[in-house]
Amino acid sequence: MSSRKLKLSTAICLSISALVSMTSGVMAEQTITEFAKTEIMNGNPPGFRDDLKKGGIWDSATKTYNFSKNSTFSNRFKGIESKDADVTIKAEGAELTFNHVKSNMPIRAIKGSESSRGWREWKADKVAQPKGNINITVKKLTVNVDKTAKSSNVDTAALAASSHRKDDTTVKVNIKGDVDFNVKNNYWTDSTKARETVTGGIVAVNDADVTIDGNAKIHVEIPNQGVRGTYYFVGHYFVNGIYAGLNYIGEKQGPRVHITGDVDIDGDGTGVQANSRSNITIDGGGRIATKDTVDFEHYAIVAEESTVNMNSKVDEHGNLTQSNGHKVEILGNIGLFNREADRDTLTYGKTPTKINLALSTPDSSMKGVVINHYAEVDRTNPNPDKAEIRKNTGMNLLLENKATWNNVNYGRPFEGYNGVGNFTGSKIKTLIGGSTADTAGTILQNDTKPITVDTLSGAMNVMYSHANQGTEDSDYTGGTFIVKQAKENSSVTLLTDANNINMKDRASVEKALMALGKKLKYEDSASNAKRLTGKVGITEGLTSSSATLLQGALTYTDDHLGSYVSSSAFNSIQNGDYETKVMKDERLGRTAINILWADRFRNRHQFVGDNEFNVRMSYGERTLDDGYHTNYNEVELSYGKQVTPKVDVMGSVSHLSGNNDSESKDKVYTGNVQGNYQLTPHDSIGLALGIGRIEHTLKSVDRLGKLTSGTYTTNAVGTAVTYTHESTVNGWTVYRSVLASASKIPGSTYSAVKDKKVLSVHQNDYTSLVLGGMVSATKAFHHGRVYGSLGLFHEFNGDINTSYTADDGGNKTTQYKGKTTWAQINLGASYQVANGTNVYIDYDKIFGSGDRASWNINGGLKFMI
Repeated sequence: MSSRKLKLSTAICLSISALVSMTSGVMAEQTITEFAKTEIMNGNPPGFRDDLKKGGIWDSATKTYNFSKNSTFSNRFKGIESKDADVTIKAEGAELTFNHVKSNMPIRAIKGSESSRGWREWKADKVAQPKGNINITVKKLTVNVDKTAKSSNVDTAALAASSHRKDDTTVKVNIKGDVDFNVKNNYWTDSTKARETVTGGIVAVNDADVTIDGNAKIHVEIPNQGVRGTYYFVGHYFVNGIYAGLNYIGEKQGPRVHITGDVDIDGDGTGVQANSRSNITIDGGGRIATKDTVDFEHYAIVAEESTVNMNSKVDEHGNLTQSNGHKVEILGNIGLFNREADRDTLTYGKTPTKINLALSTPDSSMKGVVINHYAEVDRTNPNPDKAEIRKNTGMNLLLENKATWNNVNYGRPFEGYNGVGNFTGSKIKTLIGGSTADTAGTILQNDTKPITVDTLSGAMNVMYSHANQGTEDSDYTGGTFIVKQAKENSSVTLLTDANNINMKDRASVEKALMALGKKLKYEDSASNAKRLTGKVGITEGLTSSSATLLQGALTYTDDHLGSYVSSSAFNSIQNGDYETKVMKDERLGRTAINILWADRFRNRHQFVGDNEFNVRMSYGERTLDDGYHTNYNEVELSYGKQVTPKVDVMGSVSHLSGNNDSESKDKVYTGNVQGNYQLTPHDSIGLALGIGRIEHTLKSVDRLGKLTSGTYTTNAVGTAVTYTHESTVNGWTVYRSVLASASKIPGSTYSAVKDKKVLSVHQNDYTSLVLGGMVSATKAFHHGRVYGSLGLFHEFNGDINTSYTADDGGNKTTQYKGKTTWAQINLGASYQVANGTNVYIDYDKIFGSGDRASWNINGGLKFMI
């Protein structure tokens, strides 16, 4: 056989072998991660030139796309489509990114017409045979869609799911993993501005079922949004983070969207919207934010004849009972909208509308009003046939553990369609507070319209701002807090701040409390007055302590308003803590940064050799006894030089930025010079000198959400002396050291401001004197080194004395006692990555003293020059 024939026969055999291998399901390792020649993943075998085939992704035996590496799709890729078959993607541990692919809906499970608007089934007059669903397992799925450059604008979504309205089969999309959807589109379909596009992160229509078993981050951007004529009442329909609705399948339940983790939803439209008998459930918490603009009608959460649950456990009737315990932040109004018109083919008025929302952590918050349009319509145009549905419609809100609801309009104020059902105040069906007064939630009543609660249970704080001295009824402009019914052992505490109230004058305090008490209205007081007990109080000022009337002083007038019997007010005022919140925030913040500077100056983590540069980065946390945390990042550049055989010097500069629990910010700049003198071959003495610049910005938010802020700067100086003895033990180099250090941060006086009221803060000098001992050891291995240390230290001084002066409470002082003892441990390793170049990482932990409890991780690069 000729050589040419032999080669040809061999090639044919290899090709046949490859085909047999591919059809047998034995897949090669993934060899492609940038998919530029892939057109679509639709459950059908890809072509031989497709990167999915060449890269070892497609498994013909299981009809599955398998990814083992992070992969990116762009340009020609038309996305994932299940119209013809099921689509199964397995990418456990890998991230998939669809970056501006060639599709306005990169993930689409659509059964039926798919014209630019037909996927929504406005006029679906043909029956398309449903074929498949989408199942994806992935570490993270990122989809970036930008259609703003198109001349003809179409509906756009990262994920779209729609069943056919004439078919009873559900369409399903299941994603096990986190998603990150970023969508950008034009608002109008064309230049006439007569019709809007529908834009969203997740859009589910008809009988669609979408599950994200993970966290969901969604951002939607519409740069040219507008309002079409009188279409104001439904202006919120077209742009959404998550949308479930447009249910054209008779009275059958509409689409479902289920997120098992947390969400982070923001953008130019409504955050979450459910209508037409649909359901959106977010098991976790997270953030939902819309724009605070009066130009467009947007909401954080909207429900119309549907249910939205967030961070909520519900009973068999779908009503809120408990929280799932996640942090929640809501920025935007909440809307429950009535669309009961007989001509409306999307709704039949037979399903209650519910929103269940739980805010149960101290850092959870909501800002916006609650618009129950059903209640407003019932008030203006009652419909007896809908009485039961409207009775079961409403928002159920759990507010406990110092979580906050700021009741103030956020965005464009709501107006009813043709003036019917205009907004008259936030309305809550069921409000659940804390189990005790200490775990109560807090409402900031900043809207002039009342808050109405159908049923209250638990403990709740309601806070009001006031004008003037707060002694007249008219000084309180926030709307009345109305409770229709209360469960047993419920309580309400009405509060205002100490602004302009003479806290040293008993008569002024009592007049303010009397006026404030009238802001509570309990409509069931004639029959069940004992179910709702209450207090009124004045929260602390800048330096004035709080004043609160004891429980039991509350009675109700014939018109159900709160009223305090004058005799019960005497001898019942209780003052709060001596130290106000702003004083505490300042004391803890400045204590933490002072100690942090002294400790960071004193501790050098990596010795720098002759002609060696060191670049070090650190991240750490400082915790005081009060549970107050300061997190910080630090970057340091240092350089070492051997001056003589016995003398080494090192210079360094560093920048540290920190923030703490009160949102205060710190910046610290430090310069340091260190010298070591070799006394004997095994003994040395070192001297360090350092200077620093500290910038501290106080930020303290009170219970009314009012900010006290101010900034001060000061300098810092320090010196440290060490004696070190070196020895060798079993191949380890061991250093035994004694250290003494002294640091001083001069006192400073500055002003902080809240509502034009000034708090003067003066801190005395801070002086730190520390003596300690340390044993450290290091051992070299091939191209690497491990090291560690253990030290014991004692602070002999370290007191921090601060005085505060304000008009509301006069002068007060606080003191921090600095004398304490602590231990410190450090473990680390370095590795030589090139000749003269090493990388390292180490971990520090301080324990034994609450005020110095901390940890930090250091990593860096050392190189010779």
